[in-house]
Amino acid sequence: MDYTHKQLKYALLSTWSRETYQDAKASGSITSLLPKLPIGASFEASDEARLKEMASNNESLDFDQITATSAAWLDPQAGAIIKECLDAQVRSGYGLSSVVFVDNERDVTLMLYWNWSPGGTPVLIKTKLIENAVVTDDSGKHPEQLLPPHMVFSDWGKLSYSAPISIRRTNLDKDIVINIETDPDVGAQHIVIPKVPLKQNCVEAKETTDKFGTPYTHVESKYFEQLQLVRDDGNGHKFVDYNVDIAKVKDGTDGVIDAVGCRKSSNTLYAEVSNPVGDFSGTVATCHGWFQNLGSQMELRVNWYKTGYACTPIPWAVEPQTKK
Repeated sequence: MDYTHKQLKYALLSTWSRETYQDAKASGSITSLLPKLPIGASFEASDEARLKEMASNNESLDFDQITATSAAWLDPQAGAIIKECLDAQVRSGYGLSSVVFVDNERDVTLMLYWNWSPGGTPVLIKTKLIENAVVTDDSGKHPEQLLPPHMVFSDWGKLSYSAPISIRRTNLDKDIVINIETDPDVGAQHIVIPKVPLKQNCVEAKETTDKFGTPYTHVESKYFEQLQLVRDDGNGHKFVDYNVDIAKVKDGTDGVIDAVGCRKSSNTLYAEVSNPVGDFSGTVATCHGWFQNLGSQMELRVNWYKTGYACTPIPWAVEPQTKK
């Protein structure tokens, strides 16, 4: 599958799951979907990467999710596969079935499928209700009927096998509800097409906590004599550095150090921390100190943030009213 097609790529990322992650790994396509994802990364890492990929390109997760099937249907490769699967499913059983493709916030394609014995026997369909939408097929000549009348002065339409029906939502903040009956009677159909979630505008933002609200903070302590010796002044003073690489601690990957704190965490003599406010370079936080006697401890506390995205809903544009 060619995931350079933007719509298909984000349709797949919006419906990401362990199953799609495994399939993408097995097919070797995960690098084209998530080019910044390290080789061998876990599902959890891929899930975080796909959210950042979508937000950085101002793709709206909920919107892409509900329109994913439509994007795939329109793709020349994926669409052919979906059509083949649907045809096989219809042929495997009898009766009337339907599939909804949400094209955008306003437009919907409803696919009706009919399979009966003997083959070729049509079904008559009467639309009892279309709430919050109109049918736009045939230049809008039957806005309240899914299918055009099969006879003059009839409100029944005829379906032999399948038909795509173009529907336009009236109020973007409400669901579409459709009720139909059939002849032969194969049970009334009640179809609800949910409203489409608002698109979002995403901008870069600092994330100082994980998704559970836990701050990105790491605290640890060691004995001075366990730390990296920088120099010995020859008078019993040993100068040491305490280094911590946040890339090697929990949740530190991709972190940007914000602050480093240093202190002596034991009540002992002849050992001191040189810099209560620590240094940092790249992903490494550093505290400095000196000691003479053994048994003193130094504590290093480091805070970091990650580059995330803050997203706000974008209200739907008001469709201009045409003059009558």
